[in-house]
Amino acid sequence: MKKYLFVVVVAILAAPGLALGQSGPNGGGQQGNGQQFQEHKAKILQRLSTRLAKIQQRQSCVQAANNRQALFACMPQGQGQTP
Repeated sequence: MKKYLFVVVVAILAAPGLALGQSGPNGGGQQGNGQQFQEHKAKILQRLSTRLAKIQQRQSCVQAANNRQALFACMPQGQGQTP
């Protein structure tokens, strides 16, 4: 379970960073003005905070689970369904 959580956290933290390196109207994000950069940064941070809150909520649910059924109820649809 810890391995799964680690992979999820790494994926969440890596995904927005990959998006910053893509080419765009500002030549790959390197030439944008400060205001646009700050807005983009704020949006990324908000998405990260939202994802992190969901992961922490799921972690609390898993920690509180007393049986297999309760554990599976913590997982999003389609995950954690294998015995």
